Amino acid sequence: MKKTLVRSLAMAFAGSLLLAGSALALPLLELSSGSDVHRVADQQASGYTINGNGLSGWTTTDSDFKSGVGKVGFNGYVGQYWDDTSIGSTKPQIGSAAIPRMHLTSGNSTDSAAPELTVKFSEIDYGPISHNLTGFFSELAASGSYSVQSLQVYYSTSNNYFDTTSINAVKIADLGPINGGDYKHFTFPGVPNSNSFSLTMVGHITHTAQTSSSLDANLQPVPEPATMLLLGSGLAGLAGVSRRRKAKKA
Repeated sequence: MKKTLVRSLAMAFAGSLLLAGSALALPLLELSSGSDVHRVADQQASGYTINGNGLSGWTTTDSDFKSGVGKVGFNGYVGQYWDDTSIGSTKPQIGSAAIPRMHLTSGNSTDSAAPELTVKFSEIDYGPISHNLTGFFSELAASGSYSVQSLQVYYSTSNNYFDTTSINAVKIADLGPINGGDYKHFTFPGVPNSNSFSLTMVGHITHTAQTSSSLDANLQPVPEPATMLLLGSGLAGLAGVSRRRKAKKA
């Protein structure tokens, strides 16, 4: 009876995570350099318009070239930058509404020094957040000589796209500037107490000469120490079982 109850509870918990991941909104990418702006929405063609959640008449200029729900991609020229690939990934591709994760990559090249390229990645309808999460871990890795890069990450309980300035927007990471080959990370101690919130990544790339570079940014939640201790104990137990099996074979 107890085993059946435990199994039922486990299946119900797994099902709740799947439902949280499937109740997704629409990840958006926006790239700009000077007056040249490009907009892409997950699984949408150019000319698709979004109204609501802080946007009014936000219309895609380019088609999403990445397949799969929760992953949006762009390639093409943005000002002087040849953007070989910019890709944003989030729920349900990675993470879920209750366990938020984001991953943003951008690879670019220029023939000379070029002004700033800004790459924004945003999604709404995260939350309510899993009870055992205590914060967010953000990281930024960069490559390419003559390239300066930085990253800011925000959550907003307004649940609006690209919200980085309202009273409900909280900056949870500010990394850089860093040069090619560098790496930085930051842990924010806190999570939004909200049934719904948005997440936005804002990456900046500036080339000081002809070069190629890449930006690689990650956002993931931090579990409470007790959860990490249980995970560590479980891994240690598995290691012990493996050693005992090897000893018996010997």
